[in-house]
Amino acid sequence: MNSSVWLSVPTLSDLLSIFVESNSTSKQVLKSGLKISKDEQMQTKFSEDVISLSDLKINPAKVINQVKDTHRPILLTSRGRGVAVVQNLDDYEKDQEERAFMKAVAQGLMDVKNGRVMELAEVKTKLAID
Repeated sequence: MNSSVWLSVPTLSDLLSIFVESNSTSKQVLKSGLKISKDEQMQTKFSEDVISLSDLKINPAKVINQVKDTHRPILLTSRGRGVAVVQNLDDYEKDQEERAFMKAVAQGLMDVKNGRVMELAEVKTKLAID
C-alpha cells in the first residue's frame, strides 16, 4: 500500500518546498517527512514525452493513449520549441486540486505566522454555528 505520512508538523518553508517539488522526478524523502511514492512521481521520459505537432497531427490517438496509460504529460513542440502540454484530464484535475490545497495550507500558515488568527468561539459566532 502506497501512502503519504506526515512525520512532523511541516513549516511554511517545508510546504513551499513540497509545492515546488511536487512534480520532481527525484526519489527522495522531502525534508518535511512527506514521502512521494514512485507511482505518484511524474518521471518525464524525453525520448517518449516530447512530440512534435507534426507527429500529433499524424496520430493523435497514440498521444492521447500515451498520456492516459503513463499518467505523464507530453510536451508538444514546434520547430524544436515547446508550445503546449497534453495531459490526461483526470491527472490535470488531481494536480489542480493538490495545488489549491497546498496554496490554502500555505496561506493558513502565513496567517498564523502573521497573527491573523481567531478564537474558536469567534469563528462559531461568525459562521452562526452553535
